[in-house]
Amino acid sequence: MTRSNLAGGLLGGLLTTMVLVGCSDTSGFPIMDRQQTDKDKLPSSVEEFLDSEEFDFSSSRLSASKDDNAFFLVYKTAGQGKGAPCLVVVGQSGTSICGGLPLNFTPARGDAFQFVEAPASGDDGWTVLSENIRTRSTAG
Repeated sequence: MTRSNLAGGLLGGLLTTMVLVGCSDTSGFPIMDRQQTDKDKLPSSVEEFLDSEEFDFSSSRLSASKDDNAFFLVYKTAGQGKGAPCLVVVGQSGTSICGGLPLNFTPARGDAFQFVEAPASGDDGWTVLSENIRTRSTAG
């Protein structure tokens, strides 16, 4: 698993970004087969901090949102995970995590999230946010 820091910008307050790269083929991500809409576009402040030679910004799709978090899938065009969708979370601490799916992450505060191939299931206490994103409470 590889980690690196990413900086965020300002967008209605402090905006930070987490990029999660799941190394997988693209068959488990049907959201990527539809046309990009305006709501699917990454905030421009996020694009400034991601390498345009490593990510295809025109491929971004908004997969889910919860609380102050927006979950985008974006194709990786170079480096580890090339050709696979990556998860870009807008609203989390700035970091990058690379590894296989399912990919689990828990922010410093808040619920745990999991990036999975479709179809996401609600098994084992997980709540489905979209076909590729699940969440569950960390309280307890």
